[in-house]
This record gives sequence, structure tokens and C-alpha cells, in this order.
Amino acid sequence: MRYSATIIFPAGVFYIALVAGGVLPIAEDGFVHNLVRAFVLFGVIASVYMVGISARAINFIVSFVLALSLLTLPSLVRSQDPSYAIAKLESLILGTAIAVLVCVGTIKKVGWPRFREALVYFGLLILILTVFYKFLFGFFDRSVRFFLNGPIVFGWMMGLMVILSSDSFFEDKKKRYVIFSALFMGGMIWSQSKGPLLSLVCVYPFIMHRHYAEGRFGKKAAVLSLVLVVAAAAIAYDALRDSSSRLGVFSSGNALEAEENYGSLGVRFEMLRDGLALAQDNFLWGIGVGNWQSETGYIFKYPHNQHLEVLVEFGSINFLIYVVSVGLMMALSAKNYRYVALYFMVAGSFSGDVSYLRYMMTFLLAGVIVRGSEIETGIRARHYS
Repeated sequence: MRYSATIIFPAGVFYIALVAGGVLPIAEDGFVHNLVRAFVLFGVIASVYMVGISARAINFIVSFVLALSLLTLPSLVRSQDPSYAIAKLESLILGTAIAVLVCVGTIKKVGWPRFREALVYFGLLILILTVFYKFLFGFFDRSVRFFLNGPIVFGWMMGLMVILSSDSFFEDKKKRYVIFSALFMGGMIWSQSKGPLLSLVCVYPFIMHRHYAEGRFGKKAAVLSLVLVVAAAAIAYDALRDSSSRLGVFSSGNALEAEENYGSLGVRFEMLRDGLALAQDNFLWGIGVGNWQSETGYIFKYPHNQHLEVLVEFGSINFLIYVVSVGLMMALSAKNYRYVALYFMVAGSFSGDVSYLRYMMTFLLAGVIVRGSEIETGIRARHYS
């Protein structure tokens, strides 16, 4: 399959836009992250110029931005740290909007299979660059960034690449995608993040069933799927068993020890329990954006559960709107996008703050827009789904 700048450049911009989260120079990570955001802004403008965008996509994106801005405004004005709150919401709202803009425009121009393959190759490039970067600054040191991102986001994106690579193998039966899947799986393990592994174990059976139902699930696909699921399950189980020995870390009152073991299940359960109690005390409108740390006294700025954070900081009314909206978009989205969104939904139960909902929302919105276009124009399902 031949590639041109029309495919490669927008695919790269989409990947970086997704992990950068937004375009305004207000990132807390400082100069480098804001420089990346400036590149994203330039890249989005150039990509839209190259691939175009439909009126339908513009209408969906504008409606999403306006609706979410209005719904989150009451919680924003009650924030005790407005700059932090604005940064989170900008990353969620604008970060999702620009990623969808590039994604949908490119898919309408070249089709989902080619866009997916370009994403896989760009992900492979990122993996190679990350290996070189970590060789220079600390290959097994998890505190050293994984090139563009920290270990959690890197693990998420490698998991996404596993899904896209195996999808390509199921459809095209090209052996190189088996190798790519193995490399990306290695990247997930290297990140030492349990969330992506657990998400892959939960979501991959649905992907397998979909391809089986569509007649694409031969012996080679079955072997690849079995190896991926068993490997992810075994590694996740081993990591969880290790975490179970540290369940008392957080209740010990040792903040330094808790911070060192922040990835343990014990911490997650503690914050889930306290978060639900806090949500009950602030039932209707929540505690306000970014107020988790000040209200709970935890050393963490957010509860490492995106869905819990919506409930606690935005209240039960907004949480109900969130659940219903996500459910509707899941039902209306094209299948490929739905399963990717489900992967990020499960991953969001273990890590990330509310701004990281952009990963799930991007694929849900893109799936709804694309499926609607497919129905209206009668374009073949393979081109989009």
C-alpha cells in the first residue's frame, strides 16, 4: 500500500494531538509540552487543509464543545485552583475536538483501513524513538519519560496499537501485523502499567467475536488472539498479585511510601471508597473541578479513576448525563471505533484524570460521525467501519 503526505502527516498529527491534549499553551508540564502543543495547532490546521472536513463533522464538534463547556462551567467556577481546572477542561474539550477533526477528515479522504495502517506505522516509529530515548536516559527507569509521555499514556497507546495491528491482520492476513502486535505488546509490558493490560484482556474477546461473526477468524487469527490474551492476562495477574501484598500502604499514613507505590490496587480501592463517600456528601453538583486533593487530603491531585472523578467533581446530575451520553454514542458508533473507545473506558478506570477522557471521547465521536456519513451516503462499510 503506497502512502502519501495526505495519509502519513495527518495520522502523525492525530497521534500527537491525542497524547498532547489540547492546543493552548497552558500545560502544567512546562515549555516542552507547550512546544508540542504549538506543533499540534500547526499540524491540525495543515491537516484540515490537506484532507478537508465535512459540515456534519463541524456541527458535531461544535455541539460537543458548547455542550461540554456549559455543563462543566458550574464546577469550574467553584474550583479552588482555576488554572489547573482550566487546563484539565481545555485538554478534555479542545483536545477531543481537534483529534476528532483530524481523524474524521482523514478517514473520509482515504478510508479507515489506510488511516489505521498509517497509525500503526506511526506508532511503530514512536516505539523505536522511545527505545533510543530510554537507552540514553534510563531504559528500565520508569521515572524517565517514555519519549513523548509518561509510562501510563505510553502503555495506553501501545495497547491501542495492538488492537489496530491485530485488526489489520484479521482483515488483510499480512504476517507483518503479527510482528507489529508482538512489538507493541512488548511496549505495553515495558511500561509496567497494569491498566492497559487489564483493558486489553477485557476488550479483546469482543474484538475476537466481531471478526469471528464477520467470517475473518481463521486459525492464524485464533492463535494470535490466544497468545495476546493469555500473555496480557498472565502479566496482569502477576502484577495484581504483587499489588495485593501492598494493600495496606495507603492506610499506613506514610505519604512517601504511598507515592512510591501509587500504582497498587490498594491505593485505588482506598480512593474509590473515599470518593464515593465524598460524592454522597456533595450529591447534586460535586466538589468542583480540580478540588479532589484539597477535599480529601490525599497526596494525589485526582483519584486515578476518570469516571469516579466525573461523579465526585461534577456531581450526580452531570454524571448521569455522562453515562447516558456515552451509552448512546457506544450504541450509535461504528464497531471499530466502539471497541477502541471501550478499551480506553476500561483503562480510564485505573489511571488518568478527567482530561484523559479525550481518548475515549475521540473514538466515540469519530465513530458516530463516520457511521452517520456511511448511512447517509451509502458508502461501503469497509471504507469506514
